[in-house]
Amino acid sequence: MAVLLPCFQKHRLKIFVRGSTSILCAIALLRNCSFVDLSPQRPAALIFHSSRAAIDCKRLDCEAAAAAAAAEADPEEPEEPGVLKWSVAKKCQARWKSICPCCIDSTTLETMQPQLEAFAEHLKIGYSDMSPAVRKRKEKEAEEALAAISSGVLRKAREASIKILGDGVWDAAVAAIATYNGGDHIHAHLVLANAYGWKAWIEMNQPVYLDPKPLPPVEQFHNSLRWLREGPLAMTEEELKSALVARPLPYLTNPAKKYKSARSCAPEQWRDPKIFRELVRREPKVLALTWNCCYTDPLERDRVLGVLSSGESLHCDGECTKCWRAVTPGLMNLALDGIGV
Repeated sequence: MAVLLPCFQKHRLKIFVRGSTSILCAIALLRNCSFVDLSPQRPAALIFHSSRAAIDCKRLDCEAAAAAAAAEADPEEPEEPGVLKWSVAKKCQARWKSICPCCIDSTTLETMQPQLEAFAEHLKIGYSDMSPAVRKRKEKEAEEALAAISSGVLRKAREASIKILGDGVWDAAVAAIATYNGGDHIHAHLVLANAYGWKAWIEMNQPVYLDPKPLPPVEQFHNSLRWLREGPLAMTEEELKSALVARPLPYLTNPAKKYKSARSCAPEQWRDPKIFRELVRREPKVLALTWNCCYTDPLERDRVLGVLSSGESLHCDGECTKCWRAVTPGLMNLALDGIGV
């Protein structure tokens, strides 16, 4: 200590300056920091614009310009805080288009407006026609279910669960699911095995580097499935069984929260509860779509996500597995930017 004290007194000014600089830099970084998991509830007009936007458009007051543009919105359509609207988001898209004309997509909320409205009308009256994609999906699901039952995968999954989770855990979960699907225990076994990775784990010969997920408390199954049957979706037994086979995990894990999030960022024409319910009935995967980069500011991606090694901006928000943009055209039998999805 006696040796360090003279050294500190000699260099304390330098240490103080460096320390103060580090603190100021940290404050500036936190002030301008934006997390990757940006909530889709934020309207595009409220997202801070990146420094690159200010440079590219030759306007150092981009944020003020954006606020002014938002104020010029149609007075008969007042903006609602927290509600995603294309009338607001298209201003950000227009700025992006003017700066990066080579990054214009052929399928956007703007170009798909007629199709979105027409499809919403079909859903409103109960669109009974099954698209080729839906028919193909249902046929594939039926084949996979039959193969899982006949190959003994479900039996092996149950036996493995007893060794790992303990006796009675798997059977209690099966009984909870069967309570809401007409007592079909085989279907319940298949849903559990698919949802928590037991089926894939058995088919891969139980590798040591991969563990299936543990099952949640039985009460979670009751709460989730009860909400699906009695809540705004009001699913019938057959609808619930079809959804659980198609995409089990979102329906078994807080579906009420996913329903609210998915509706909030869906295309505006599909947010009506009746229309959205019909869409879920046709395409169960939409309950897991809780992001929509069509409503976010493309100019913000550089600051939040960075850029490619070539210096180019990213084409989307990188949330494709849960994003409406990647799925919306396919729901209407359209191609996404010329590529079928």
